[in-house]
Amino acid sequence: MVFQAVAEYRTQVKDRQNFNLVVELSIAGRRRPERWTFKRDNMHLTWSDRVDINKEFNVTARGTGTATLSVLTLYYARPAEKKSDCTFFDLTVKMEKDPKTKQGAIETYQLTMNFFYKSDKSDATMTVLDIGIPTGFTVDGKDLEVVL
Repeated sequence: MVFQAVAEYRTQVKDRQNFNLVVELSIAGRRRPERWTFKRDNMHLTWSDRVDINKEFNVTARGTGTATLSVLTLYYARPAEKKSDCTFFDLTVKMEKDPKTKQGAIETYQLTMNFFYKSDKSDATMTVLDIGIPTGFTVDGKDLEVVL
């Protein structure tokens, strides 16, 4: 039983040593296709490219080895605006593109939220502000530590 497992392992490792896969991404409207070569030393890396949703694209793979293709579609829809039930707070939200892009990010945005309790008759005793982040965005923890 042990020898069978070792033999199976050696067969799979041998196949991975011959890993040489060339993947080509052709996108309508681009002059040249994007080409990535995966070999044994870089076969665990992830490569990506942005494609406009209305552009056709074609993926061609040649060589030995296997790879996984993932297509992720992102869209941002504005929520339907409705008249708020809460009239005791004044809330303004502003999202601006930051000219200084953070390391590892495609683009950086600064989200500014200002809220003010308007009632002069009572205190805002147990106010909870639930903040959701749009899909595809991550928070810079250092900025949050400054606030707290």
